Amino acid sequence: MTGSPVAGRVAKLTDVWKSYGAVPVLKGVSLVLQAGEVHALLGGNGAGKSSLMKIMSGVIASNAGAIEINGRALTHVSPALAQKLGLYLVPQEAHILPNQSVLE
Repeated sequence: MTGSPVAGRVAKLTDVWKSYGAVPVLKGVSLVLQAGEVHALLGGNGAGKSSLMKIMSGVIASNAGAIEINGRALTHVSPALAQKLGLYLVPQEAHILPNQSVLE
C-alpha cells in the first residue's frame, strides 16, 4: 500500500499499540517526524521507547496502528525495507561495538 508523500515528512506513526502477552507497552502512540527536526524520546525504564523505535525500524511488529515512512504507508515493516526507505536504528547497547571508542 503506498501513499503520496507529504513534503518534509520522514515518518508517521498513528495509534500504534504493542503488548507482550498481557503486558501492554505502547497504548495508541502517534508520532510525526519531519526532515530537519531533532527529537528525543524520554521516559523511564519500560516506558516503550525502544519498542517504538524497533517497530518503526522493522525489528518487531506492532499489534495495531499505522506506519508511514517517506510517504509510503506500510502494512509490514522489515529492517531491510526500513533501511531501503532511509530509516536506520542505532542500538543503544554499547556491547555491539566493543572495540570502538565513542569518537569512532
